[in-house]
Amino acid sequence: DAFGDETLTVLKDSPDRVTALNIPNLTADRIAEMSASLAANADLEAATIECNNMLGGALGPATVKKAIKKFGKEAPAIIKQNPFVLTALHGVGFKSADAVAKKLGTEPQDMRRHQAALYHILAEASQQAGHTFLRPEQIELEGRRLMGGLRPDVLDTCVADESAECDGCCVSLGSMAKAEKYIA
Repeated sequence: DAFGDETLTVLKDSPDRVTALNIPNLTADRIAEMSASLAANADLEAATIECNNMLGGALGPATVKKAIKKFGKEAPAIIKQNPFVLTALHGVGFKSADAVAKKLGTEPQDMRRHQAALYHILAEASQQAGHTFLRPEQIELEGRRLMGGLRPDVLDTCVADESAECDGCCVSLGSMAKAEKYIA
């Protein structure tokens, strides 16, 4: 009642003003504990607000919660640096992450975008149809369907960072190729 809409701000920034009210059953130690907790959560609250502003229109509040849970207070910076990290969150696919990337001004030929598309194509083939590899022409066709075509150097880049493997006629996710070799 004393501070109205400013109660949380006063409690966080000026706990002595709350202590001065002498509220029954609310000790100075408890007030200090509440103030410290609010201050500790301020960074996460700011990150949540920034993520809401960044992802709004492309992804909903549930995805913001997932991003904050996975990346913590660094979520906005991580997403700005590479919006395709969002695909690591349950329920976020390439198209949604690509919408966020476009909103953030990512260039259509950005290598990170093309890497995420290639990963998406290979993962979809695995998850949807059980394919552990695709032929390069299948990838090219899916790349055109998904985003108008993949950069010609994306496969080499993904092979170099081991997120994909290519034996000339077959392309696999790096993890899938390792699993196949282990099983063999």
